[in-house]
Amino acid sequence: LRDTRAPWLVEARAPRVSHPCRDSPPSENHPVPVRPGTDCAVSESDDNILSSICTTTPRYIMGVPMYLFLVVYVLLSTGLPIYYHFKVYGVVNWKHSALAFFLGLNAIVCLWEMCLFIRIELIHAKYKKYAEDFKGKALQVALQFFNLDVNASNVLSPDLWAEVWASYAVFDPSYANKQSFGFYVDVGNGFTTIMPTILFLVGMSKPICHARSLGVIGLLSFYQEFYGTCIYFLSFVVNGRYKNLTVSEVLIFVCFTNGLWFFLPLLGIYVSWQFVETNSYNCVL
Repeated sequence: LRDTRAPWLVEARAPRVSHPCRDSPPSENHPVPVRPGTDCAVSESDDNILSSICTTTPRYIMGVPMYLFLVVYVLLSTGLPIYYHFKVYGVVNWKHSALAFFLGLNAIVCLWEMCLFIRIELIHAKYKKYAEDFKGKALQVALQFFNLDVNASNVLSPDLWAEVWASYAVFDPSYANKQSFGFYVDVGNGFTTIMPTILFLVGMSKPICHARSLGVIGLLSFYQEFYGTCIYFLSFVVNGRYKNLTVSEVLIFVCFTNGLWFFLPLLGIYVSWQFVETNSYNCVL
């Protein structure tokens, strides 16, 4: 029968939106639907850790791919300090620009390292799945990560950033093992260097304290990062974690990414020493 009530008295009914956890049929490879990082992981292994995680993006929330989010973040975290440095001093200095890039990048990595500590059980569970799914094709797990959806509902979620470590653990399993050196050196850096990182980035761009004081903070922070990277490379080589990777995978995802935390802290140590020795910011002018 036709409803003859006035339109404003008729109850509005929202259309039913399909949900991958609820509506997706099982497949041959995945008995339950799994879309890492952006949808639901409902495996019954690892004490059902994955089954409790569902980060599906609501249809009404617009997101961007991870690679685009990171590009925009790096541009802003590098560009804004350079802009304020130019506004204060009227110059663009290559040492300041290089350290602005590194410190901005290190700040977000510190947050990821905190997530490593908070969500290590989830990271371990996802790593075991990824290690099986991407066996012999580790590059694909990196492509999967860089295409994850980032939006307002998950950008602050530790579960999203746990994907960083679950994916990287395919290249180096120590990051899925809370008994390893790699786990503790990164967790330690995350909690102890985020404040010095932000302070040095702001202070070298727009003076907030004496240059000598900022230099002492920089010496301590940059040396810690340099030392940790040296020990990490030693651990990676001695434990033969490169043996199951191709040369290109080792060069791109291990040497290049970690190399930033080798060479740029050395630059930071040099700049910090100049701040201490001269008690001025002339080194970045």
